[in-house]
Amino acid sequence: VFGKHKLTVNALATDVCAKRLYTGGGDGMILCWDILTGQLLQELKGHDGPVFHLLVHNRMMYSCSSDKTARAWVIEFGECTRIYCGHGHTVSSMRYLDGMLYTGCGDKLARIFEAKSGTLRRIFRGHAHAIMCMEVVKCKLFTGSYDGTIRVWDTTGVTDETVFGAGVNEIDTKEVEDDSEEIRKAMKSLDPYIR
Repeated sequence: VFGKHKLTVNALATDVCAKRLYTGGGDGMILCWDILTGQLLQELKGHDGPVFHLLVHNRMMYSCSSDKTARAWVIEFGECTRIYCGHGHTVSSMRYLDGMLYTGCGDKLARIFEAKSGTLRRIFRGHAHAIMCMEVVKCKLFTGSYDGTIRVWDTTGVTDETVFGAGVNEIDTKEVEDDSEEIRKAMKSLDPYIR
């Protein structure tokens, strides 16, 4: 029995070698377990609300929470390296493709972030209620919502855009919060560990 969360367990993910199990809980904690022994290896702290989704890609893990953020973690160190801000409600779903992190949110919007830099690339508006699930394939994003609809969005060219190029007009800068001074300092301290 893997038991240390104080509230519900909402999310599970394994590393690419299937040696570690990651659990995300209603207590805001992400725990890392040895799959074979059940031993607790790490506690990843940072979220201020329940964790709803975990996603592992290569050496990185992504999490999203009711604290209106998604986060990137270096699996090897268990350190948070990027916080994806600007969401107006619970971030309930995520997908990763070609260096981009896609998020679905309770504020009815889907977003695309450049995973490495955290730069917001696009915002998709149209759902009447919260986005609950999403799937992504080359040039297409599918979102499912509490409003009973599935929407298909064109993501053509998003990986080719620069921050100063196409797509900037689609970003509502009022919705994007700058990283706080504390986050910038934390990111700077992690620079030696990021390859």
